[in-house]
Amino acid sequence: MISEVVYKGRDNTIDLQLSSDSGVADLSGVTKIELVDAFGRTGTISSIEHSEYFDMSEGDGVLKLSLGMADLAIGKSYNFEIILYDSDNENGVNWGQFMAMVK
Repeated sequence: MISEVVYKGRDNTIDLQLSSDSGVADLSGVTKIELVDAFGRTGTISSIEHSEYFDMSEGDGVLKLSLGMADLAIGKSYNFEIILYDSDNENGVNWGQFMAMVK
């Protein structure tokens, strides 16, 4: 599992390249992204409510997450599932998980 650091109150990003068996993900049709905390320490972080936390503009399947201003507790670890939605997947597709430690 990927392990990342979120720096509370900072502009650092987590850059993830999403891929599948067929290569890098095409994020051009994505309508919503959710980060679902598997530990249940925080609610779902949604791109609909917090578009400023999510950036897919780089291309090549890269998802940049800016979580420094999110409601995450310093000293806690979060296990986030990445769920992507598009017109073909209205119930979302789970793209895996990553661990985030908040400092």
